[in-house]
Amino acid sequence: MSFSTINLTGKKTNIYSPIHLSGNNLTNFNQNIPLEVKKLKTMIMSHIFLPLISKQWAILRQNVFFLNIMKNKIKYYQSFVKDDLQLYADLLNMFEIILNEHTQFEEMERKVYSGINGKNDVSSLIYKTTIIRLKPEYEIYNIIFGKPQREKKQVYHEEVIKDIQKILEFENITFDKIQELILDKYGKDI
Repeated sequence: MSFSTINLTGKKTNIYSPIHLSGNNLTNFNQNIPLEVKKLKTMIMSHIFLPLISKQWAILRQNVFFLNIMKNKIKYYQSFVKDDLQLYADLLNMFEIILNEHTQFEEMERKVYSGINGKNDVSSLIYKTTIIRLKPEYEIYNIIFGKPQREKKQVYHEEVIKDIQKILEFENITFDKIQELILDKYGKDI
């Protein structure tokens, strides 16, 4: 049931609701958004914001490698689609800041309550630095196998890093699937 009305912009339109300010027809709202953009928005919501709202910090740390992928897709789609993608880009930047601050807070809390070297040493000096992020493939490697220890002369296995890079190019890949594929191929002991 459509009816004609004059809205606040002074334009005569055929709409379902007489209350709107843009003068655009509301019936085709959200129909011109490409499927890829809808998938990207869904990915951002399911991998970043829903875990953030429910304070699932471990999942957020696992999904941090999605940030650059999502930001690059947003930049790419912004040139084709007139949509609210800039809002999503800003939200991803905000998320990155929140995650960094939370990680720094947890690290500081650990140092304060357990001491720097596991001792309750009151004379310890605590200073705040910015978190250094590795490339996603190295972050994922660290989560799966642990960070190689220099004092034990451990190094990153380049074949594992290359495989993780290839897997990251898959559409809609998740950390759990990456971990499963890598552990199936290399096992837990590298």
